[in-house]
This record gives sequence, structure tokens and C-alpha cells, in this order.
Amino acid sequence: MQYTPDNRTLLPPSMNPNDGCNREAERRRGQYCFAAGDARANENLHLTTMHLLWARQHNRIADELAKVNPVWNDEILYQETRRIVGAQLQHITYREFLPIILGDKRMNEQDLELLVSGYKKRIHNPDELKNDPTVANNFATAAFRFAHTLLPGLMKMTDDEKGTSSYIELHKMLFNPYSLYAEDGIRHSVSSATTNIIQRYSTHVTAQLTNHLFEDPMANSTIPCGLDLVSLNIQRGRDHGLPGYTVWREYCGLGKVETFDNLEGYLDHQVLKQMSDLYETVDDVDLYTGALAEIPEPDSLIGPTFTCLILNQFVRLQKGDRFWYEFAEQPYPFTEGMINFDW
Repeated sequence: MQYTPDNRTLLPPSMNPNDGCNREAERRRGQYCFAAGDARANENLHLTTMHLLWARQHNRIADELAKVNPVWNDEILYQETRRIVGAQLQHITYREFLPIILGDKRMNEQDLELLVSGYKKRIHNPDELKNDPTVANNFATAAFRFAHTLLPGLMKMTDDEKGTSSYIELHKMLFNPYSLYAEDGIRHSVSSATTNIIQRYSTHVTAQLTNHLFEDPMANSTIPCGLDLVSLNIQRGRDHGLPGYTVWREYCGLGKVETFDNLEGYLDHQVLKQMSDLYETVDDVDLYTGALAEIPEPDSLIGPTFTCLILNQFVRLQKGDRFWYEFAEQPYPFTEGMINFDW
């Protein structure tokens, strides 16, 4: 971590001039983009902020553990803190995030809801594929990219102390984390992330991402125009050899599709008509395109195909993780007191 003159902690600086983020004008001011465990940490301001918040949380917990365990060396402190932070992230993901995306009903059907107290029994499924916590191709290259449709083109930046608001175009927040150097930078970023209103789940994606992705006036010589994130998503699915949308509908138990008419009532009518004009056959429809056009389930933010694929992934991430924080059958499990402790 690095310290600011007013003793705030920030992520370590990334001084690589070719990392796609650092700018000469900021470098002259002694400000650099940041280094983190993920090379994409600077991709957008809110993402950088999350990396910073979790790094600070890690160090805060490590300091507290050091006070009550003065004989622990740095490695023990790191590993124990890592376990706690990992458990907190698991808890937030499954308690706060997934129920909004997938719906409580689907979460409960798969026994994904977290316990109020005590331990979960880890049941070994004889089907080894259902115990496999690795990330599925369909999840990484299509399903979990649904959130690109939710982003607004203008991001609201709120100053709670002054009671004022301003707006910034979304693409100008990409690879532009320098506002975190300001004294109130992280507060403004968190306020922005928690008060902006997401867009409706649909096939519409803001032009900020379809025309201006990574557009940077400081680098016009190498990037003459912005990229199209939706085109990248569709092409990525093809590059990875993903079967078409109808294959995944059938995989998820949603029925076999043989014609575009079979999808009437399940997909947005206007989008379905457009797809029938663009694709030669219904079997040609890309997973990303078809799933985004689905009418969301009543208790879910998204349609049934992406709900199925995302649910499947997070079931395996929990059931296939022998170190899941609620499981007692693991080396050095958390005590009930540790699970219930307000870290």
C-alpha cells in the first residue's frame, strides 16, 4: 500500500507506462494508476474502489489479529486474514448480491441461502461434475456479462457534504482512477456506486459501451475510436466455441426450440422479430444475444437461461469448495463464534 500526504492508504502504484492506464500528465504530478491482484483493477473507477476497500479491510483485520495474537508471524497473520476476508466476500455475494439477481425462490431451491447460525452439512454429490468449482465457459464468456446491459450512460457523482451532484460519461470513468488521490475521492466513488440507478435488463446497451469503450483522447494515435463491448462479447462466445442459444435453453430444461415462433412469449417480441431477420435459422442465435432478449423471471432480474447458468455456477462454487466458510468438515474450520463475530 502507499500513503498519501494526509496519511490515507491507497493501492500500490503501477509505474508501467505501457499498462494502458498511466498518463504522462498525471505522472508529472506524481500520480499513477494502481497495482492490484487483478491486472484489470484500473478498468473503471468503481472497480478500483472495490479493490482498495478490500485491501484496506484486509489490513484492518490483520492489525486486529496482531493485537490479540502477538506471537503470530507475518505469514500466519496473512493466511488467517485471507480466510476471514474470503468468508466475508462469500457472505456478501450469497446473502446480498445473488438473491437480487437470481431471486430467493431459485436460491432456496438449490439450498444456497446462508445459515443464520451454525454449520452447513457438505453433501458430496456422486456426480463429480456437480462438485466441480471451476468456472464454466458459458458463465465466463456469456452469462455473467449480463450486467453490461444494466450500466447507465451517465454516472452520477454525488457530494453529500455539499449536497451537489454532477454527471460523467461512463467511458470517461474507464482507466481513470486518479480521483482516488483526492481527499474525498473514495467517498465520492462509493456514493456514486451506491446511488446510481441501474438500467432495465434487456438487449439495449448504452452507446458509451457500444461506441466509446476505452476511447481515450490522450491516445487517439493508437485507438482512433471507441470499441463495441457487445460485439466483443458475442465474438468472444464464438471464439470460445459456445453452442448457440437454443442448445442452452434445452440444457436448462426450457424445451427444445426448432423455429423462431417457438420463442414467442419467452423473448421480447420486437427483438425476436429482429433476430429472425438477422439470423438465418434459430439455431444460429448466439447465447449472449438470445438470453438477453428473454423476459425476466418474476423473482429474478434476468431471464431463465442466464438464471439457470449463473445459478449452476454458484451452486458449484459453494458445494465444490471444501473450504466454504460454513462447512465444518475441513481443516481448521471457523468456530461458530468466529462466523458470528462482527469483523
